Amino acid sequence: MLTESEVRAFEDRFAIELPEDYREFLLTVGDGGAGVCPLLRPWYPPDEHEPYPGFLATPFPHGREFRLAGPVDETEELVAGTIVVGYDGFDPVKCWYRLVVTGAQAGRVWQDRLEQEGVLKPGPRFVVWYRHRQLTAGPD
Repeated sequence: MLTESEVRAFEDRFAIELPEDYREFLLTVGDGGAGVCPLLRPWYPPDEHEPYPGFLATPFPHGREFRLAGPVDETEELVAGTIVVGYDGFDPVKCWYRLVVTGAQAGRVWQDRLEQEGVLKPGPRFVVWYRHRQLTAGPD
C-alpha cells in the first residue's frame, strides 16, 4: 500500500488528481500486484510516466474507440493523460491497459492495441476492470 503523502507527491509532481477508485486502491489494497502494474516503481527511471513534459496533465484525446488510419512512428500523443495499469502478453505485449487520469474519460481503463492492431478501445472504470481481471486471471 502507498501512504497518502506518497500518492499526493505523485499527483503534485505531475499536476494531476488520480481517479478516486484507483487512488483508494493504492491506499487500501496496494501498489500493484495481482495483475496491476505498480505506480511507484523504484527500479524504473523517474520519468517513466511522462514520455514528454505534461503528458499526464494533457487530457486524454478520445471519447470512443479510435483506429489509426495508417502507420505512425510515435503514439505517445494518442495516449496522453494515461497511466499503464496492466498488460497482456509478453515479448511482444499484446495489449496495454491504460487508466485515463485526465480528460472526460478519467477513471476508465482503455485497451491500447495501437502497435498490434492500430486501435484504442474504451473500457470500464478501474475498479470494474480490476475485479474482472481478478476473476479471469490464470495461475502465475
